[in-house]
Amino acid sequence: MRGRHRKRTGLLSAARRRRDGGRRFAPPIWTGLETRRHLLGVVLVVCSLIASGTALAADETTTTTEPSTTTTVEASTTTTMPEESTTSFPDSTSTTVESPTTTTIPSETTTTAPVIGTVPMTPTITPRDPNPPDPEPEASEFRVGSLPAPPMVFPLLGPRSYIDTFGAPRDGGRRRHAGIDIFAEKGVPVVSIAGGVIEEIGEQTLAGQYVIVLHDSGWRSKYLHFDDDTPGTDDGQALGYAEGIFVGQRVEAGTILGFVGDSGNAESTVPHLHFGLFQPNGLPINPYRALVQAPEAEAVYPTPPVRTFNTELVGHLDPDRSGFNGSLAVSGDHIYIGTLGNEDVCPGTGVRVVDVSEPSAPAKVTAFAAADEFPRTSTENLWVGAVDTTGFEGKIAVVGLRLCDESARSGVGGRFAGLAIYDVTDPADPVLLSTVDSGEQTRGVYDIDVYTDGRRIMAVATVPDSYLDRDDGMGDVRVYDLTDIENVVQVSDWDVRQDAPPLLTEALRARVGDDSLSAQSVTWAGAEQVVVAHSAAGLVTLDVADPSRPVYVGSTSIHDAYGLVTRTTAGETHGVEAQSGWVLSDSYLVQNDLGLQPMVDENGEATGWGRQSIYDQSDPSHPRLVSTIGTYRSLLDLDGQVLSDGYYNARASRPFGDSFELVAWLSDGVRVVDLRDPARPMEVASFTPPPRPDPHGWWTAPDGSRELPLVWSVETHGQFVYMSDVNSGLWVFRLRIPVVDRGVPGPQ
Repeated sequence: MRGRHRKRTGLLSAARRRRDGGRRFAPPIWTGLETRRHLLGVVLVVCSLIASGTALAADETTTTTEPSTTTTVEASTTTTMPEESTTSFPDSTSTTVESPTTTTIPSETTTTAPVIGTVPMTPTITPRDPNPPDPEPEASEFRVGSLPAPPMVFPLLGPRSYIDTFGAPRDGGRRRHAGIDIFAEKGVPVVSIAGGVIEEIGEQTLAGQYVIVLHDSGWRSKYLHFDDDTPGTDDGQALGYAEGIFVGQRVEAGTILGFVGDSGNAESTVPHLHFGLFQPNGLPINPYRALVQAPEAEAVYPTPPVRTFNTELVGHLDPDRSGFNGSLAVSGDHIYIGTLGNEDVCPGTGVRVVDVSEPSAPAKVTAFAAADEFPRTSTENLWVGAVDTTGFEGKIAVVGLRLCDESARSGVGGRFAGLAIYDVTDPADPVLLSTVDSGEQTRGVYDIDVYTDGRRIMAVATVPDSYLDRDDGMGDVRVYDLTDIENVVQVSDWDVRQDAPPLLTEALRARVGDDSLSAQSVTWAGAEQVVVAHSAAGLVTLDVADPSRPVYVGSTSIHDAYGLVTRTTAGETHGVEAQSGWVLSDSYLVQNDLGLQPMVDENGEATGWGRQSIYDQSDPSHPRLVSTIGTYRSLLDLDGQVLSDGYYNARASRPFGDSFELVAWLSDGVRVVDLRDPARPMEVASFTPPPRPDPHGWWTAPDGSRELPLVWSVETHGQFVYMSDVNSGLWVFRLRIPVVDRGVPGPQ
């Protein structure tokens, strides 16, 4: 059913103009990505090499990812999290145990999906042979099979490019190419084309790191040139195999084997997968036609643990299998999932609508605000809810649109960026009602929140860097009146650099400079206050009783919890940001701190990841730090080390029940925290999804791990909790807290 209009006006048009040469924007928890080569260029290079008879024994695409991340931890009161144990579903025999630095609550359980055989932590590798034979029978006497290829899925999960190079001469005609080179970015997952057993895992001079699978049909598939480089380098010191694979392991179509790279003699080319297909008698066939006809694979993960503590998995859906899942909004029986995007990867899948009326079987209904409407745009944050004003009655979705390209800008001659408002009264048929341009020389809206009292609809949004990039110095915080949905009015703007008390502004500028003072996220705290998270200014509370004149009330300081906002080591700045926040019971501010790089001490030693900080705002003008909380993975372990196989920061949080909260803790999943005594916060439950690789090969942990959880957002409705993982999509779970009167929604 469509929302009912009480009055209509024309759709707002947006002035558009692009400004080139803008400052680079480093996306959250990632910096220093290597420039990627366009795949068309790759194909042209390959064609020229083939034409000249140049040796190409296997292939590659170029692209390396580098991680960023970490935040330090120093707080007045710190509560650490529980230890974990692991259990498995009936078909799994894998068990693991992890110990905490400090145990404060009961053990956590880990559930793994069915796996056949015991899975070791690292793959079994064939020793390097000083005079190794290439695992391909490429020779001058080139014999080819004639059997039709068996049924198969495509051997890569992500974007790729390839041409028919089977039989092409190599090494000046001394041998022939017994496969097809599939070009893709480094880190793109390589999967088995069909069911079978891993026959060989090894490393050879020509093939580099490779895997051979013996299929149930008797055919063999060979996968060469896995990524052997530490992210951000070309050092050949890493393993490109998927975690947990081993010789003799049973695999299915879509089981992840490793990641595209340039090992072996592909070092002189661009990253690619050399894919070979062999008859039961050992003769190769040309797999080109089979590749063209092969359907996309659905990823199968060898070791996908789900860690649970007082929680129970209910359902899961990866809506597009394209990764980059953003923030969530929930309305009734439907979940709305945004999409991240950056200059290197911009999936453009828009806002996905998922029916969760049956929580154990979520189903995608449709998508809107995608690339067909708004090209090269991220829809990371959104708000969905029912409204009833003199102009409209129904449900609306307010979507923040941000340009993926770092140098692109909205305005005359540029692409649109800003707000898009949809009628989603019928979730299966969203209709665009209006758009609001964020202004010339901006990349668009990063975060959005809406407040409605039945009479007015007010929105607050953040437009990072707006103040610095616009000639008129328009603030990063915008206030909009959405009451007349088709004629949205911006009523004010605010910026800490021009509107905060001068002494605060000057102090912040002296410590971190203008660039670090951009607004990140914004949240309504009742009808007359908003809380804005600034990169280095902490949480700023604004009085918006008069929306046309926001007034500074007070601010927290990340200096209170960490001592210093930044420390410089070896010429690199390591800092912590206030990423988001909200108000607890009108008396406390809850601040989530996110590190873009590891926090270090005076000696350059890592000291931990970002925490959550809690402030008493009995005096709103001077919030006082009362406690901090960190998971034991975000703190130093018993050996004084910081985990680097993921990103252990508190990115976002939401109130849950009476005096509880849900925290999206990136690689540490969702944490349920008891805040009845804000000075002594305590975790009471958690849910961590399985580690999954990014299908685009972009997200990589600091230690080079490509398979990791990345919980971006969490919401709740009734007894169910919904969370989005950047790589693996929507997860649904519920609490199983064995304590009476906890004040949180229990099982029903």
